[in-house]
Amino acid sequence: PDDVATIKGVKESVWRHPIASRLIAGSDCERSAFAESDGLVLKSRFDILPRSGNIIADLKTCERADLESVEKSISQYEYYIQAAFYLRVANLLGLGRSAFVFIFVEKTPPYAVACYQICDVVMQAADLIINRDLHLLKSCYESGRWPGYYENITACGLPQYQMKQLENIV
Repeated sequence: PDDVATIKGVKESVWRHPIASRLIAGSDCERSAFAESDGLVLKSRFDILPRSGNIIADLKTCERADLESVEKSISQYEYYIQAAFYLRVANLLGLGRSAFVFIFVEKTPPYAVACYQICDVVMQAADLIINRDLHLLKSCYESGRWPGYYENITACGLPQYQMKQLENIV
């Protein structure tokens, strides 16, 4: 019953939001897409793919939808890489998308909603990360070698904060 109430509250709040509701209305939702790039098959699953326009949108539930909390989530969960990757796949398929919007909705009443678009600098960095990772993936397929952790014995200590505490003792 609690989950049903939350889902209903989230849904109603998103549909009341002027931008979020426009993005969702007339869109294909949960649409899988596959594209080939440099011998690799790339897959995306778009939450919200409007049938017209240049936007892809993604719905995220969260504890808090304020800017600071959202930026922390975007960093922690690397949502910026997801956004750049989905735009890449869409454009490989000829969909002509240039913007990615996150719709963040809080999981508790009043189920506040906010829409965010990641800045260009962060999106450019995400593209570089994707290029690096796809290059590594391709090289792994070609060589049959999949690097893991260190191959030699590696020195380790403690987390940085604890090392500072030890320095004060020693």
